[in-house]
Amino acid sequence: FSLCGFRRYNNSKVHPTDDQPTNAMRRIGQYQVFEEIGRGASGVVYRALDPAIGRQVAIKELSLSRLTPEEIPEARQRFIREAQAVGNLRHENVVTLYQFIEENDSLYLVMELLPGGSLKPTTVNKEEALGIIRQIASALDRAHAAGIVHRDIKPGNILVSSERANNVPLVKVTDFGIARMSTHTMTLDGTALGTPAYMAPEQINGQKVDAKADQFSLAVLAYELLAHRSPFSAPNYQALMYQIVNAEPAPLVEAPELDHVIRRALSKKPEQRYATCGAFAEALMPLETPTIRTIVPKRSLVKPTLFAFFLLIAAAVAIYFGHPKPVEKIAVTPVAPVITPPPAPKPETAKAPDVVANSKDGLRYVLIGDFRIGQTEVTQEAYRTITGKTPSHFKGPKLPVENISWKDAQKYCKAIGGRLPTEKEWAYAAQGSDKGWFSENSNETTHAVEQKPANGYGLYDMLGNVWEWTADDYGNGAKVVRGGAWDTLSPAVSVSFRGRIKPGDHAANLGFRCVE
Repeated sequence: FSLCGFRRYNNSKVHPTDDQPTNAMRRIGQYQVFEEIGRGASGVVYRALDPAIGRQVAIKELSLSRLTPEEIPEARQRFIREAQAVGNLRHENVVTLYQFIEENDSLYLVMELLPGGSLKPTTVNKEEALGIIRQIASALDRAHAAGIVHRDIKPGNILVSSERANNVPLVKVTDFGIARMSTHTMTLDGTALGTPAYMAPEQINGQKVDAKADQFSLAVLAYELLAHRSPFSAPNYQALMYQIVNAEPAPLVEAPELDHVIRRALSKKPEQRYATCGAFAEALMPLETPTIRTIVPKRSLVKPTLFAFFLLIAAAVAIYFGHPKPVEKIAVTPVAPVITPPPAPKPETAKAPDVVANSKDGLRYVLIGDFRIGQTEVTQEAYRTITGKTPSHFKGPKLPVENISWKDAQKYCKAIGGRLPTEKEWAYAAQGSDKGWFSENSNETTHAVEQKPANGYGLYDMLGNVWEWTADDYGNGAKVVRGGAWDTLSPAVSVSFRGRIKPGDHAANLGFRCVE
């Protein structure tokens, strides 16, 4: 258990059944103290037991008798402010406060005890790092929505639980002791509280801080988690603070695809950072693993009879258990352009595209160089014409067909006398395309083809709407998909991003177009 200004001991797991520690006979309120697990200049953290329910807790003590008369008012106010801040925040990634106690000359905060101790940035991998950042960002956004700015985000104030979800440890933010609440009138007279290595430039300069300062601190922590080193390095605090205020962070060579995201969150000017900590965390995600999800469309129920109601429930259960599981996440990484094609002609100066309709599926194909490629993604109408059915979750004749495996797409293209495009052909054709439908504008669904402007070659929806299969192998038995989809965050909807997915998988954001 680690708190601002407290030194954490190297603790091993100690249980109430162990030999009685030195503090075993001491009680704080109803709690039996077992051992001291942290100590600072003005207080101590203990591991204790609530005998009424058999729950172990952490108790943070502020001993007023150890302070000078001049220090007591501010220290007391800061301690009470922490109790108010934590006590009013109910979030799975904020440490839970059980009780505030004032006894003799001491104040106590009774909080949940997390056995994993504080976060150690050098011990996590990239997947864990991104999951941890997401959790902290969620906690901070909740605090900011409540008008609370933490102002001391650092590894020591992130506690690690023994629980894990999706191979990522559960973490919780603690120590709101120097948090500023928007309703609080206490000022700091220019004093910059916080930990220098994680402080935002405006915090170092003694200026007013808000949620953007917490985002800067989170970005420093994110950099450490990903690189296992700090973005700023100097021999002393004065030089370090100068670097934070004036110098650019060292390049994130350990994860270059995330460098520009981290740099934006580390901007010297708060207004240049992301709108929220959550937006910063989301910007990191699609560059690592945008998810192909299976979505079941909502259907309205109009006054069903009791029998019909149970029938619908039974059908829903059958659909749920019989439905294809969500497929493996796409591992998306930025790559250099597959080829260096000539610039796509601008729409206002381009000649009318050489377009012919396929006699079998009725779709139009555009001549580009020495191949013809579908002017749109294969629609449900066209797919039904060839196969007599559509597997799509989102229904509509002009919507792109989705929930298509690579094998299904290849079979369709062969049936119309074509094939899937190579990655080189797809990249050539996609040059000059604007982003179409993606997470921020799609309303969580696909859209009819040809709703967004065509690129200079006369092709629609090369970027967005649905990921598109290509003929090429990615490696390890996977195939390449390109272009992004309706549920992909906009940074990954780009000509320079490629995805990896197994040829037998299919999902509600996975479609294709053919080459003749």
